[in-house]
Amino acid sequence: MRLRHWLSTAIAVASFTGLPPGGSAFGAPFAYVTNQGSHDVTVVDLATRRAVATVPVAPAPAGVVAVGATGRVCVAHAEAKAIGVVDMRSQRVVETIEPGFGPLGIDATRDGRRVVATDWAGNRVVVIDVAYPARPVAPIPVGRYPAGIVVHPDGRTAFVAERDDDHVAVVDLDARRVRARVRVG
Repeated sequence: MRLRHWLSTAIAVASFTGLPPGGSAFGAPFAYVTNQGSHDVTVVDLATRRAVATVPVAPAPAGVVAVGATGRVCVAHAEAKAIGVVDMRSQRVVETIEPGFGPLGIDATRDGRRVVATDWAGNRVVVIDVAYPARPVAPIPVGRYPAGIVVHPDGRTAFVAERDDDHVAVVDLDARRVRARVRVG
């Protein structure tokens, strides 16, 4: 599958203060690294530069976003057509969101109320309201094979790598449309 050749790992970083399973407090930033081959996420304490946990997840995890405001990490699984939600305190999958498509790239608004994912095969970006129950609310057509995505801190704009079109799309999440495209080659 072309997807495996595009991405073998993704990394997200977040700070979260809480109690890990061992009981001592932490507040250092952690990196969450997806491992497609072993179907897990490695948690790295950036202060010590050591792996502190390995979280088993659904097959072939791709994109990942850590949302410190909610204490959750969202992991995109294009092949499983799911988004796994990892709790930062327990370092376990606590929820699976089934958005109805195969998410690849993923990001979230700072407050964690909306997750925005690329639909690799559907050539669109989908905004997901993560209030319970989580539900896709805004499909937005974009170019061919959208891969990576970054949500601007304003929570209203996203930048999407349209891989096969050699563009970055500037997407207005509220108006649900592409505002501009930047040719990148």
